Amino acid sequence: METRSSLLVGLVLLLSAGALMSFVLFTQKDIYGTSNTYTVYGDFEDASGIRGKTRVQINGIDVGKIESIKHYRTSHGGLVARVEIKILNEFEIYRNASLKKEAESLLGDYRIDLNPGTPNTGKLVDGDVISDVKSRSDLQELQTELKAVAVNVHKITDSFASALGGPEGSTSLQNIVTTLEKSMLSIQKTTEILERTVEHNEEMLNGMISDMRYFARRLAATTEPDGKVTSALGHVDKSAENITSITKKIDEGKGTLGQLVNERSISDKLEQALENANTILGSVSRIKTELELRSEYAVPFHGTSAASQAGIKNYIVLRLYPKPDKFYQLEAVSDPRGVQRRTVETTTPDSTGGGYYQDKVVTQFNDLKFSLQFGKRYYFAALRFGFIENTGGLGVNLYALNDKLEFRFDVFDFNRRDLGRSSQPLSPRLRGFAMFQVVDHVFVQAGLDDPLNKGLFSWFIGGGIRFTDDDLRGLLIVSPKVSTQ
Repeated sequence: METRSSLLVGLVLLLSAGALMSFVLFTQKDIYGTSNTYTVYGDFEDASGIRGKTRVQINGIDVGKIESIKHYRTSHGGLVARVEIKILNEFEIYRNASLKKEAESLLGDYRIDLNPGTPNTGKLVDGDVISDVKSRSDLQELQTELKAVAVNVHKITDSFASALGGPEGSTSLQNIVTTLEKSMLSIQKTTEILERTVEHNEEMLNGMISDMRYFARRLAATTEPDGKVTSALGHVDKSAENITSITKKIDEGKGTLGQLVNERSISDKLEQALENANTILGSVSRIKTELELRSEYAVPFHGTSAASQAGIKNYIVLRLYPKPDKFYQLEAVSDPRGVQRRTVETTTPDSTGGGYYQDKVVTQFNDLKFSLQFGKRYYFAALRFGFIENTGGLGVNLYALNDKLEFRFDVFDFNRRDLGRSSQPLSPRLRGFAMFQVVDHVFVQAGLDDPLNKGLFSWFIGGGIRFTDDDLRGLLIVSPKVSTQ
């Protein structure tokens, strides 16, 4: 029985590996062959983060790929990284073209953005070199600027610590606070006195306002300027001249305000920092989120173990899609079979040399299981690997009917032990099931679990719901507001 199970497990793994290799080899088609492309080169001072097969894009659309990266000795004697780029024949690039390294996400992926240039400068042909190359991405430059800011902040905090540290600094700070409190009290007293003065002299103030109105009417009615009016107009002219002088100094870049207004580098740095921040926020906002909640009711075929009794298994699944063909999957699983833990106890040999060890398996039924997997989709199939229910494992998803029908297969838990015979290993846990979307967000499922182990083999049915980030945003928009009164 043990030999048969081992052979069956080995046969399943060999067939799975062969099917996987055949699928990858026959479904991938290289469109960047020699007959479809021509070669250009770019010299990078810093080629970190890019490698062979890195994508080359124009306006966000793939037009080529990196074939190879090698060191190249320039005419000045320096070393650069010469990047060989394959470009599809249908895209023409010109002598004022430029290359720029850009970060695709916060996970360290890079791409090459290609500006094809303008036709009036002449066309590049096979073997030519693109001279305009930007080796540092906007994300790297932003990180450099943030590091410089962090250093300056650190210097400022050190200065504050030096000034306020120790008994003398604490005393100075206490004196400042005391002085501020006295100043606030003085301001409060002054406002109270001013308020009382205004109340007691309201009639006088009203009279002064009436006199000012009378004077304004007389001044408006005056047709011939006298000496006082001429003097006032002279003061106005002098003030206008001063304002003209100040604005001229600002326009010429004199003084602090003039430098702030006219210094081009300050506005360029501010604009560049805003563009870098927009690039980071744009990458994060493009991540698609999917939330899945499902339950399974399992019924054993021949339940001979306490771990195979009928029960309900619940899943909470979160998927993040940084790209349409890549995803990260996090699961929290409540399994009626529980979490199996294995301990090995050893003893030293006694006087008769009869030492032994004991292999002990303990199952805890209230613990959650967790899964963390990385997935990559190829056409109608997606491959997964990582941790499945607290153990290493592999999985594959097959899609049909515009993704409404989905088949999932998992193999995991390669180090299991029989609860009745703790030293006896079991075959890995194999699980397969089909999911069908009945209406939007709602699906049903059915499948088989653990067919390689007699007494643990079961079938299950179930269903669940699935939401995307667009659905969750809609729920947040229509949710009622909570009163804070």
